[in-house]
Amino acid sequence: MKCYNCYSPHLDEKAEACEHCGALTNPPATKYLYVHPLRFLLRSVITFGLFSIYWYYENWEAIKEAEKTKIHPLWRAVFHQYFFVNLFTRIYGDAKAYGYKSRFSANNIIIFYIIATNLLSFEKGMFTHIDQHVLLKASNIAIIGILGLIAVLPPLLIQPAIKFYNAHVAADHAEKRELTPKA
Repeated sequence: MKCYNCYSPHLDEKAEACEHCGALTNPPATKYLYVHPLRFLLRSVITFGLFSIYWYYENWEAIKEAEKTKIHPLWRAVFHQYFFVNLFTRIYGDAKAYGYKSRFSANNIIIFYIIATNLLSFEKGMFTHIDQHVLLKASNIAIIGILGLIAVLPPLLIQPAIKFYNAHVAADHAEKRELTPKA
């Protein structure tokens, strides 16, 4: 049997945790962070994309807590461009296990996200050698803004899968409206 976290082939079927990474063999259900898509979009725009990093952090933290893995959620959130494939695949896999059907597959969203982020970095790089007064043209700012919104779109498309999954796993798990934990 292979470990689902580190893919070690030396996992005993009766073991409770992987001897290499410490991940549980039968972890409890993960409660992902669901944020209403409109609220997610508004928070991302207001914080200039920082809310997306917070969203990635919260979901990786939930996975770490549920599966008792030795991952670092902060770094996975900051460098989400390298870890989003794993997160999106987990979320869709977990939701599909409970019968979730969607117009978008995880692979489609992953491909879209890669294209959007590459276009955004290409667009930013295009303006490095242009004078400041040209850079501030409304058309250039509009293009950068549109591409920035496109980069936020993939986490938006995953929200329905998270809502579906959380509803089936934990009926008491509601949308998180506030950003700070309650004391």
